[in-house]
Amino acid sequence: ENGTHKGWQSRNIEFYPETFFKKVLENNNIVYEFNKPIKKRDLGVDCDNNYFLDFYLPECNIDLEIDGKQHGYEDRKEKDKIRDSHISGFYHIYRIKWKSINNEKGKKYMKEEIDKFLNFYNSLK
Repeated sequence: ENGTHKGWQSRNIEFYPETFFKKVLENNNIVYEFNKPIKKRDLGVDCDNNYFLDFYLPECNIDLEIDGKQHGYEDRKEKDKIRDSHISGFYHIYRIKWKSINNEKGKKYMKEEIDKFLNFYNSLK
């Protein structure tokens, strides 16, 4: 209305990749907080807005990010880079590029990515 942006806010919509990864984490008995807000000011950023962690895994202090195709656009890559530079001093960031599991290639890719993530997670325990 007045030309200012409120910053990122939590959303009530849950997308399929998020639902899918909730099941992956639950099936592997991994405790998580979904869409966890982190105050930018707590990270040393002079701003009153929040970042949101897709999945915060407190046991290993991991920020698990599931990246849809929008994360491939140049402006979003730059925002992710800035975000990650702020968060990486406080959390282990692990990004998984989402691919549809509607075909064998996508299923194979996601299984490999999940296996890599589980290896990473277990290496921090």
